[in-house]
Amino acid sequence: MKYKKSVLCFLAFSLVSFWITAYCQASQDAPKTVAIMPFKMNTPDSMRYLQDGVWDMLRTRIEDPGSVHVVDKAAIDKTAQSIGDLADSGAARGAAERLGADYVLFGSITSVGQAVSIDATISPVTSPGAPIRLPFQADTLDQLIPTINRLAQTVNRKVFNKANPSADETITPPPTAENMNPELLIPGGMKPGMEISYLNPNFIQVTPEGAMRQAGLWRSQTFKEALVSIAAGDPNGDGRQELIAVSPKRLAVYRRYAQGLRLLTDVKANKLEEFKWVALADVDGDGKVEILLTSVYRQINPTGGGSESITSGAQYNPRPRSYVFKLQGKKLTVAASDVRMYLNAVTFPNRGSVALGQKPGPMGDLFDSTLYEVRLRGGQLIPAAPVSVPSPCNVYNFAVADLNNDKAPEYAVISPDNRLMILDGSGNRLWRSRLHFAATTNVLEGKIRDLRYNDIERYFIPSPILIMDANRDGIHEIVVNRSPDYSRFLPQGFKYYEAGEIVSLSWDQLGLIENWKTREVSGMVSCIRTGDLNGDGTPELIASLVLGKDLLKLWEARSTVFSYDLNVGKKGSAETTRKRQ
Repeated sequence: MKYKKSVLCFLAFSLVSFWITAYCQASQDAPKTVAIMPFKMNTPDSMRYLQDGVWDMLRTRIEDPGSVHVVDKAAIDKTAQSIGDLADSGAARGAAERLGADYVLFGSITSVGQAVSIDATISPVTSPGAPIRLPFQADTLDQLIPTINRLAQTVNRKVFNKANPSADETITPPPTAENMNPELLIPGGMKPGMEISYLNPNFIQVTPEGAMRQAGLWRSQTFKEALVSIAAGDPNGDGRQELIAVSPKRLAVYRRYAQGLRLLTDVKANKLEEFKWVALADVDGDGKVEILLTSVYRQINPTGGGSESITSGAQYNPRPRSYVFKLQGKKLTVAASDVRMYLNAVTFPNRGSVALGQKPGPMGDLFDSTLYEVRLRGGQLIPAAPVSVPSPCNVYNFAVADLNNDKAPEYAVISPDNRLMILDGSGNRLWRSRLHFAATTNVLEGKIRDLRYNDIERYFIPSPILIMDANRDGIHEIVVNRSPDYSRFLPQGFKYYEAGEIVSLSWDQLGLIENWKTREVSGMVSCIRTGDLNGDGTPELIASLVLGKDLLKLWEARSTVFSYDLNVGKKGSAETTRKRQ
């Protein structure tokens, strides 16, 4: 009996020992997780790109599938937002513990002249042990990559018992005539402003690392059509904004989902009509905006025939036959059609957005001299009252605001040659630009004088002029696109714009001065608006871009939509901005 008890005790002890040994072995074999915190940058702003570069280099040199796992950068960045000091031991350990990491690697990068100092620390998080400090020095920036190699090798050897080359060794061979830094290859050293890329000491950094992942910039998919006009708003009243985009042959309603635009519904033009412009305004007083679409209809009116009609008659005039649409859910319904006016909506001080219409002029002229406010009554869009504006203004080419704080409105107007003018209420010119603004190839054709010589009245619709106070300093800004003009090299009636940028201008009592501008984009900026397409409460500057290929053939062109967040303050400011405009 005693013998049996002894055997049972021995077997139980052996089984427990086996389990403990297996557990310890499994624990030792399990991959270790390392959280590499973004290093604190004690450097000039021009070197901040090194933060991401150092993180990437350390990850590739420390991570070892099945042995060492590095926490994903996105999770690191999200957690690091709550850390006060990235180089603080307690804060770094706390962040790593929330991420479930076994070790945390953190530190700082300091530059003094050409020298770069890396002060790193790796500390256990879930097991006892003292932190290991790892200070390294690079005498010049081109020695940074070998220094990062040495740091990673030291971590691998001291923490994970990896058989690396000695910490004193470097993977990068000594500089020679074939591989030395460009600073040494350029007589007299590197030129001012040049920086070394962290990828390779023989690369000169042109664009700062991370510039291609700019926050606040969004771009849609590419459309196989030329978007000549866009508008942003909530025509169906569901609390989410839609993007209404118009090409010569289609009006489409989109909603932004994630990084793309999803089509809700569309309307196509017939063979004899072209769509030219879209705007949003409440024309029936129901509290929801309607979609105002300017469409022109090409119709031949023979009056006598013969060569006379070719050389002097206005017989082939595209005339406006516009529409008003309502968006009900995801369905477009026609509220008014065959509207014999060009349509738009313009924001007036103390009134908000006003729907405007302008009839064709007499004797084949494009525009009549009178501009009307329009209303929807009984299924028809009718002129309600004349609108008093200076004579150079038409339905498409102006914006109005008190630009110089004199308690009287000024008018920002685009001239036919795409100069930006500032006029007072009497039409007196206060300022005129030398550069070209709001230029597009979206054309209206009027009186035909002589087809043999291409002598036709043409008006190129400018992109919208926006009036806003983006930085909330109480000073109005004129936001408009600016393009170089190559038209003087082209035959009469042709326009071409292969690049553009959006600029902000403000009045300083002497003229307009430039506040800011976007980077130059390749192609033609056909329309700019403000809105909040992703519904995050931050207003956006939205633009349509006809890409730089075949700009002379809008029916064959390709387009995209992009936007910039206007970070003017706390969430919800977008709605305030819309109410004030």
